[in-house]
Amino acid sequence: MSDHIQNRVSEWLYGTTAASVMAFSLLAPSSMVVERQTHVQWIYPADAPIGATPQSSTVFVGQLHDKISPSAKAALGELGVQRLESFMQLRAGWDGPDSRAIRLESIEVFSQFFADTALHPKQMGVFMSAEGNIVVNWLDQGGQLVELEFDPKGINYFIEDGGKEDTVFAGDLGFSGVSHFFKSHMVV
Repeated sequence: MSDHIQNRVSEWLYGTTAASVMAFSLLAPSSMVVERQTHVQWIYPADAPIGATPQSSTVFVGQLHDKISPSAKAALGELGVQRLESFMQLRAGWDGPDSRAIRLESIEVFSQFFADTALHPKQMGVFMSAEGNIVVNWLDQGGQLVELEFDPKGINYFIEDGGKEDTVFAGDLGFSGVSHFFKSHMVV
């Protein structure tokens, strides 16, 4: 089968059970396979309009547990982790035509932030933005909202007390340098 035809058939069958059947029919007979160790890595386009299949959702949840630090899990709590897992099943278009599926890079930045800062806000809410980023919020000691959105470049934050809004970029030094700033906006 020519590469062009194979690509067209693969595009047409993407996301269907027939894709699995087609993939196996394109494999060489087992008598032709040379024995050697290989590592197979499946790549799923998180922003595909078709969205996640039940199989890829399972893979994404596995990736979540691989990417999230113990500190981030502790900050979220069991229910927060379950909520984050539910975001893994949302497809592109879940909140309008331009909304994205969850971005694994956002999970990495989120995880790095809590590993670097060891923050543990009380009653922290976890959400997902239409851009596919993790968003957390909590009320500070004065009852004012503190909100952080984790995107692949860093953290966009808003602090209602004083209307402070800015971005902290993820860099080689990590987020530990800003932990004192966010700690001052937590209920002890």
